[in-house]
Amino acid sequence: MSKQFSVMLIDDDPFNFELIKPALEQEYELYFASSGEECFEMIHKQKPDIVLLDIDMPGMDGYETCRRLKNNPETQQIPVTFVSGYDSLDERLAGYQVGGDDYVVKPFSTEELRNKVQIAVKSVQQKQLLQQDMNSAISTAMVAMTSSGELGVVVNFLRESFACDNLDDLASNILDSFNHYGLNCSVQIRSNIGVANKNASGTNNPLEMALLERLATKGRIVDFGTRTIINFERVSILIKNMPMESADKYGRIKDNGALIIEGAEARVKAIEAENIIKEQKNALSIAMAHAQETLLNIETIQKKHKVESVQIMDELSKNVEDSFAHLALSEEQENHLVQTTQSAVGKALTLQDAGMKVDENLREVINSLQRVVDRW
Repeated sequence: MSKQFSVMLIDDDPFNFELIKPALEQEYELYFASSGEECFEMIHKQKPDIVLLDIDMPGMDGYETCRRLKNNPETQQIPVTFVSGYDSLDERLAGYQVGGDDYVVKPFSTEELRNKVQIAVKSVQQKQLLQQDMNSAISTAMVAMTSSGELGVVVNFLRESFACDNLDDLASNILDSFNHYGLNCSVQIRSNIGVANKNASGTNNPLEMALLERLATKGRIVDFGTRTIINFERVSILIKNMPMESADKYGRIKDNGALIIEGAEARVKAIEAENIIKEQKNALSIAMAHAQETLLNIETIQKKHKVESVQIMDELSKNVEDSFAHLALSEEQENHLVQTTQSAVGKALTLQDAGMKVDENLREVINSLQRVVDRW
């Protein structure tokens, strides 16, 4: 296959390049830099699509290398995956603060490394597809923000959120609302019916997902650098470009952002409740269908038993009358015995008719419940 994408490994140990080379060389062009300084000497010529970056290096470490890559307009769009032996939240948070896109912990398997690079490739492809529309999207967002007041954005979100019946649509509405403020965000919705991760480019990168999940319980508002996370129980949003230069605008964004996320939280609860109602309705519909089928079977059996009972009673009456010749009964005794037998037969048939009436009443109850379900 043609090698459409290139990968640069920046690591002070050449042995690590020899380890990853067999895993990637069939699909990607590979380059190696032994330091951050060498990386900047090579990168403008080689122009890699993806960077795998060691953190612990002498001189310029991985964090500083990543920071410089992300601060340079010519290289800031290159996805950076940190390769480290550390796995704490602090190291991951430090990597994210300098602009990292993903994180893989040593030692890693060949399959894990391939998956991480494939994730970075998808990110590059998404950015390439979105780049042609970026200027138009930014222009549209600025016009929308100017024409509708900041509080109007909140009101508009609350109104539109009522039409959202799934987490993905709700996440898109949240991002659209924050986009009106000119903010670049990632949102995570956690619910008993699923999890939604989304940013302006599509799905959150793995490092964003991990940070949103780990910081969800760290407080209502978490600030780090120019980034802010607003947390509610089910919804968290990461704002990546808070206007730190304007305290007034910064405060308004946090206030309005919290209102939007609180409204989203309420809508998630409503979607969960609606989902429960749908499940209950489906379960009740299945139970109603089973009850109707069972009742129909009971009615069929009862009708059959009634016919058989009439036949048995007729046979009993005939046998009683046939036995009179052998019992030497008087006419009065014979009449009494016949009347007693006929009375018992009548009572038995009356009892069966009452059972059929109960079935009719039960069917009416089931039909009434079905009408309720149909209107639900």
